[in-house]
Amino acid sequence: MICAFRIVTCYRKMKYAVFGDSYISRLERYTHGKLEINRQCKFFGVPGMSTTKKFQDAFEQLLAYRPRYVFLNLGGNSFIADCNPHTVYLEIIDIVDKMYKAGVQRVFVASIIERGKFPHWTGLNRSIFNKMRNSVNSKLKKYYREDFIQIGKRLKFDRHYDDDKVYPGLQQGGLKLFKYCVLNALKKTL
Repeated sequence: MICAFRIVTCYRKMKYAVFGDSYISRLERYTHGKLEINRQCKFFGVPGMSTTKKFQDAFEQLLAYRPRYVFLNLGGNSFIADCNPHTVYLEIIDIVDKMYKAGVQRVFVASIIERGKFPHWTGLNRSIFNKMRNSVNSKLKKYYREDFIQIGKRLKFDRHYDDDKVYPGLQQGGLKLFKYCVLNALKKTL
């Protein structure tokens, strides 16, 4: 009886979370809030979230949920034409460190993926954005090694994107590929 109680208690603590920007909120809608990992998993996706903007409330909710494993997809909305990519890199590291200090056992950090359209106020174009994201991705890959998830290996711009050239598309198979990348990462913990 005590063994069974411990197994159930351990099982309950095996919570998963998927945290980030609109890519995560779209993935939640696409999967109807369920991933095929046979564990409790909750999505924390906020459209427009950056490493600082629209971040704090969702982050507090994530920490209150107390997941053991987290998939993090963040950073693409943090760029504007005059920002320093190294700052975005450091902000992501700080976020992950706060998760570890709060008791998260493992965080998978997704690469910042390509996009083709940008709000005018950002001053970005595809070339500037790619230069910045490649700089951040390169540093994150060196820092997180096997916990860095290279989304762009499977999800190709613009073949798998909606017509808006910002989001992985449903009809184009982008959301299915994105889901596959998230699941592949989280299944490393099973």
